[in-house]
Amino acid sequence: MNKRGFELSVNFIVTLILAIVVLSFGIYFVRLIYEGSTEMKMVLDQQTEMELERLMDSGEKITLYPGRRTVDNGKMASFGLGVLNVVGGTETFKVKITSGMAGSDITWVQTSEGPNEFPLNIANNAKKKILIGITPTSGSGTYVFNVDVEKSDGTPYDFTHKIYVEVK
Repeated sequence: MNKRGFELSVNFIVTLILAIVVLSFGIYFVRLIYEGSTEMKMVLDQQTEMELERLMDSGEKITLYPGRRTVDNGKMASFGLGVLNVVGGTETFKVKITSGMAGSDITWVQTSEGPNEFPLNIANNAKKKILIGITPTSGSGTYVFNVDVEKSDGTPYDFTHKIYVEVK
């Protein structure tokens, strides 16, 4: 039996296994980086938080900042929602985000509190700030979403606020 031929084939198999392992790690790390970059950051930026604070300090019960954003298709537009409880006691509000026009797909909406309809328990004279992220996946145009906040008895807490997303 030729030992040189056997030695060559063992070296080839070991090299092939090492190459597959290195390739697998490379694919794994690229996937981690890609998923981390496309994941929605559910944190309000400092400017939005300060503007919501300023608007609520001026006495507005419901604040939405900014009211309009322009984004590329498939990119996220983020909005801040602030709720100030002036009911006179602890209240559980229900926030509902709905499509305001044909073509506005509610599945585009994500919030830091959960899906597009969620409760907010807020103590008297306390404020709550929420991030709303909208990622349009249709063609260009202006899309409208309604933001309604109701008290626990189902009555509106304020008028319907609108979010406008313009897609380039």
